[in-house]
Amino acid sequence: MSATFSTSNDKENVGQNGGVPSNLPKFTPIDLTTIAPAIGSHLPPGALKHQPQPDYLDYDQKGRGFAVTLFANTGSSYMLGIFGGGLMGLREGLANTPSSRMKVKLNSVLNHCGKYGSRAGNSLGVLSILYTFYEWVGDTVSALILIQ
Repeated sequence: MSATFSTSNDKENVGQNGGVPSNLPKFTPIDLTTIAPAIGSHLPPGALKHQPQPDYLDYDQKGRGFAVTLFANTGSSYMLGIFGGGLMGLREGLANTPSSRMKVKLNSVLNHCGKYGSRAGNSLGVLSILYTFYEWVGDTVSALILIQ
């Protein structure tokens, strides 16, 4: 059972959006000089009168710098390698335990996780460094060729 509530005001304020009442106020563009102090910009009154729209920042086509990309790629590859190698070490450690005692099993698992995890992490980290370096060299050379 559904109930509908309507008043005489609802029928007067029906908008053109499929019968939805349009009681919303009329919005006007924001005067940027009034909100400038709130966002940390201390402009004199009238400085933005010639500009009715906000000033957007230019899009940076370059993207990240070399060092940021290097650290991001190397760190993520290293962590992925440690995690993957650690899982492989867990499997190998449980499979190759020389004893059924819990302390010996734990020691075997930790040894194998450290062995495989560090190898995989270091290998992927070095490959990531080489990849980032070659990518940077390629981008730099192609930019120099395009400039000439």
